[in-house]
Amino acid sequence: MGKVLTVGGIQQKIRAAYDDGVKEILLPADNFKETLELPSYIFVTIKLIPMQIVDEVLRHALVGVASK
Repeated sequence: MGKVLTVGGIQQKIRAAYDDGVKEILLPADNFKETLELPSYIFVTIKLIPMQIVDEVLRHALVGVASK
């Protein structure tokens, strides 16, 4: 159907991404409310972008690839 589904352990995944220096994360929109419990220093460092449709994910992810 093209809908981005929720995933488990989103806070742990975002913390691991933070530890690895990731600057931007595309995540399921339905998981976004779980991220509000993360420490504020993560929000300052990482841009969290909620996604609802797989086409949005592909468009966003492939923009960086096309410009390289």
